[in-house]
Amino acid sequence: MKILYDISVLGLGHLNPQARTGIFRVVEQTVTGLAQSNECELELCSSHGNYFQCIEYLNSKPSFKGYQVANLQDFFPSFGKIIRDLPIGTRKFFLYNRAEQLVSKYLLKGSATNRNPLFNNRPRDIYHSPFFAIPATAQQKESKLFQTIYDLIPVLHPEFFEFKEDHLINGVIDSLTRDTFVLCISESTRNDLCNYSPKIDSDKTFVVPLAASENFYQCTDPAIITAIGTKYRIPPQASYFLSVSTLEPRKNIDQTIKAFIRILQEQKADDLYLVLTGTKGWDYNRILNEISNSTDFKDKIILTGYVPDEDLAPLYSDAVGFVYPSFYEGFGLPPLEAMQCGTPVITSNTSSLPEVVGDAGIMVSPTDLDALCQAMLDLYGNGSLRQRLSERSLARAGQFSWEKYTQGVIDAYKVALS
Repeated sequence: MKILYDISVLGLGHLNPQARTGIFRVVEQTVTGLAQSNECELELCSSHGNYFQCIEYLNSKPSFKGYQVANLQDFFPSFGKIIRDLPIGTRKFFLYNRAEQLVSKYLLKGSATNRNPLFNNRPRDIYHSPFFAIPATAQQKESKLFQTIYDLIPVLHPEFFEFKEDHLINGVIDSLTRDTFVLCISESTRNDLCNYSPKIDSDKTFVVPLAASENFYQCTDPAIITAIGTKYRIPPQASYFLSVSTLEPRKNIDQTIKAFIRILQEQKADDLYLVLTGTKGWDYNRILNEISNSTDFKDKIILTGYVPDEDLAPLYSDAVGFVYPSFYEGFGLPPLEAMQCGTPVITSNTSSLPEVVGDAGIMVSPTDLDALCQAMLDLYGNGSLRQRLSERSLARAGQFSWEKYTQGVIDAYKVALS
């Protein structure tokens, strides 16, 4: 199968490390899996106008040596001058709109080799966009079109987003037709999509569950755990609950803080801390205000900011428990990452999270403060419960793998071509 895969997200993440979110990880793992498969002839492109960043990303990865991404200037020598002559404020608009039309028009024709998508007129079997909307002109090609959908949260719950009227998912859904094949990362997302958009052909939607990176493992080395704890200002010998997410309302972090403060108020837990890991998102001030209002205990709450993947495994592994009472998730990678580190998980009983956690963790309603507080207290005070859930977590995480994910993607391609 000849696959043309859009890696715009990887270029954006290479430019800004803090943009290496769950979607970045998914796209990176998909490219890696498809490149290693004997069933696929993989070619790469960008529909987002960030060609140089995509090329830099590929050059930074030895495993992608020899792969190339098209540069519009190879087709249009004046393209760079056109962009330079535009006012700064309009360059982004030009790149987002005109560039995707041009690249889809010229690159879907084919290439000379499986690693150089710049020449030849050989058609692809599959065009796959893992995030941005499929370019309009791509709809006119013979390739089977695939779109990955992670969640419909912006349209189902716009209250969780700052820019309620303009989100990428709206353009993605609008671009879908009954001929589009859709990969969803959970049954919850698939159900949301089919219920929301009547033009979607449910027979052309596939569920391909994600997996956690190999960077997440059960760390048992005391020296590494101590070094990472010191790096992020966690006191020696401290017990702590961990939260890993962008600091934004949808993640329900203020509920976690309230439950934690209640435990400190009602129990003797001098060694207990709450570690909040993640970058600041929309409306993060409500989280900071919750901390500030807890004047007697705010020193017990540690904000680490952004933490690179290589530091997360020791943080997960040494935690009393991982707390993730999110209101809504398309999949929920952080709970799976925690489970792969053998960390007991407390999470919500909503959306896709039960699909991921199964019976390996404690699930509560995201609006039930009493239940969340009790679950945290149970983990803190019961070592045998922590051990039992740790064992279940490792077993549950073992059911997910990127090899299974990649094969699921390839199987969907085969169905489309058949």
